[in-house]
This record gives sequence, C-alpha cells and structure tokens, in this order.
Amino acid sequence: MLNRTFVNITLLTSVALFLVQPTWSYTDFQSLYDSAKKQRSTAIGEKALKIAEEDGHTLHIAKAHFLIAFYHDENRMYYEALNHYFSSQIYYDELKNYGKQIGILMNIGTIYRIGGFYDKAIEFYSDAQALALQVKDYKRLRKVNYQMGRTHRMFEGIEEAKKLYLELLLEKDSIKGQVLLTDTYLELALIAHSYDDDYAKAKEYLNEAVRQYEGISSPEAERTRMTRINDLGYIHILEGEAGNSLPVILNAIRKSTNDTLNQSIQVKLYGNLGRAYKEVGQLDSSIQMLEKGLTLAPLQSFEKSFIRTAKVLHDHYKSRSADKADHYVKLMFEFGDQLATLKEKLTNANMEYQIRAADHKRDLDLKVAQENRAFFWEVFSGVTGLLLLITMVWYHFYEKKARKKRLQRAINRSRIVVPMATS
Repeated sequence: MLNRTFVNITLLTSVALFLVQPTWSYTDFQSLYDSAKKQRSTAIGEKALKIAEEDGHTLHIAKAHFLIAFYHDENRMYYEALNHYFSSQIYYDELKNYGKQIGILMNIGTIYRIGGFYDKAIEFYSDAQALALQVKDYKRLRKVNYQMGRTHRMFEGIEEAKKLYLELLLEKDSIKGQVLLTDTYLELALIAHSYDDDYAKAKEYLNEAVRQYEGISSPEAERTRMTRINDLGYIHILEGEAGNSLPVILNAIRKSTNDTLNQSIQVKLYGNLGRAYKEVGQLDSSIQMLEKGLTLAPLQSFEKSFIRTAKVLHDHYKSRSADKADHYVKLMFEFGDQLATLKEKLTNANMEYQIRAADHKRDLDLKVAQENRAFFWEVFSGVTGLLLLITMVWYHFYEKKARKKRLQRAINRSRIVVPMATS
C-alpha cells in the first residue's frame, strides 16, 4: 500500500513540474523583456532572446530580436540593428504577423538609405508597400509612401517624391496624428525651395507644417517650428538676402530647448548660419559656426555634408593652423571611414540575410514535412483504430445476433412434440 502511494505521489509531482515549467520560462522571458524595454538595454534583451531560443518560442524570439534591433538602431549601431531586424522578420513571417513585417521592412529600408544604398532602400520599401496593400493596412501604407518619397528625393527622384507627397496630402483628413502630415509638408517645402526655386510655395508649406501644432507644446512641435525657421533662413540666403537670414536663424538657436532631440536641426542651423555669415563677408564668424555645427554632428549619422564641411574648414586652416588643418583631415577620414565601413557591413548583412532566410526556409520546410508525416501517421493510426473499433462493435453485434439464432435453433430442435389424440 505504501509503495503504491509513493509511486502515485512521484507521478503526480512529475506531472506538476512538467506543467509548471513553461509558466516559469514564460515569466523569466517576460520579466527580462519588460526590463529591457524599461532600461532600453540591448544586453538585457539578449538574455531574453536566449531564453526564448531555449524554449523554441517563435513569438518570443521574434519580439526579442525586434527589441534588440530597435535599440541598436536608436544608438546608430546600424549593422547590429540590421541583423536583428532580419532575424525578427524571418520569425514574424513564420507567424504571419503582417503589421510587424511591414514595420521591419520600413526600418531596414531606412538603414539602407542612411548607408547611401537608395536603390536597395526602395526595394525594401516596395516590399513593405506591396504587403500593406495586400492586407489593406492603409495606415502603414501611408508611412511607407512617405519614407519612399523621402528616399526618392535623396536619390534625385524629385518628381516621384513630389507625386507620393501630394498623394499623401489628398488623404490628410484620414491621417491620424500630426507627425506624418507635418513631415510631408516639410519635405514638400524642401523640394520647393531647393529644387523648384519656388520660394513662395516653400513658405506656404512651412506655414502649413507649423499650423498643425497650433497651441501645442511638444518635442515634435518644437522640431517642426525650428525646421521652419531654419528653412526660412535658408530661403533668405537663396533669395540673396543673407543679412535677413541671420536674425531668423539666431532666433531659432535661442529658442532650442532640447539639445539632444533637436541635435540634427541644430547642425543644420549652424551650417546655414555659417553660410549666411560668409555671404555677408564675415568669414571668421562663418568658420566659427561651421566648427560649432561639426561638434554637434555624431560620426554615426553618416551625412556626406559633414565631410564637405570638414573639407571647407581644412582648406580654411591649411595656411593658418597646421594643427587645426590636420584635425579636419582626420575628421574627414573618420566620417568617410565610418560611411565606407557601414556600406561594407550593410552589403555583407544583406548577403548573410539571404543565406539565413534560405536556411530557415529549408529548416521550416523540413519541420513542416516532419509534422505532416507525424500528422499522417496520427490520422492513419486514428482511422485504423476507428475501423478496428467499428469492426469489433460490428463483430460483437453480429456474434450476439448469431448466438441468438443458434440458441433459437437449439430450442426449436429440443422441443417435445406431443402426438395428437385419435378417436
């Protein structure tokens, strides 16, 4: 009796541990995942990914890869971000999560655009566009079209960019939120003043962008207002009124309250301020503003304009200060080397992705084939068992009926026939 009780207790404990283990594993993953989000930490995200991979939990693996990619992207570690985006895309494709796939394709396209691979970026945006159309996700489709327009503009496809932006404006009543709409107006303003020489139209678009934030105080509103002032200052320079641009741009710099958020705008402001000072003959002030702009420019932004600015400063100091001239030569090399390294890494990452995607597809096909074989044998076993059961039931009833007939015949044979009386 005691031995049987011990066996039962051991069996129940084993079953309980088996059932509880996945819950512990899920809790460990979710705890690490939430912590990684809270701390914006790729290191913690890697730990969450390890648990997800050990569990073989497809959704958790996809989420962890995307989280790590997003924070690498945020920190301008584009190669690392790209690898995790690619991995996340593979798993979200397996899960048929179309919304995530569209977002990842856009992020990958943006990284290739930063690296200067505009044609490759457009390929990824086109894939995102096609998927959004297929699943009728029009909200994401608008975002894809904006990013595609921006890439065409940077790739000198101005007419295609304008077409996409103007189509977005036709849907402005349906666009939720102000960021996409204001960015569209800002892009159209840039095209108007830098490519079409239509300064009146550019000012109109800039005013429309700012109008979207009337009465609103937010980082996005400040960025939009600063961009408008910067562009107005630049338009004054293009119109030959550099003197009028100086107070406009200086006012924008004074109004900037968030150096980190608006760093890219400030770099442009100091660049335009340097250009304005040069136009009015104040060369020393111009050089000071260009130098100030470069101190704010992160190497990982991969902007070719920074290399050009460093070249201007090198040429200025070449006959004035050997140390400073040497500093800007090194800076030109660093900017150029960073960009060349990124291009090489992005090319390799794309090749690696194609290989990994093919390997994953093959593994997935093998897994599906195994599951299909297992399913076949399960169905075969089930059908065989069912047929056996039906046969047994049929045999049982047939045998019962046969026994009844045999019994009836036996009874009939054993009956005593009583002779009828005769007279």
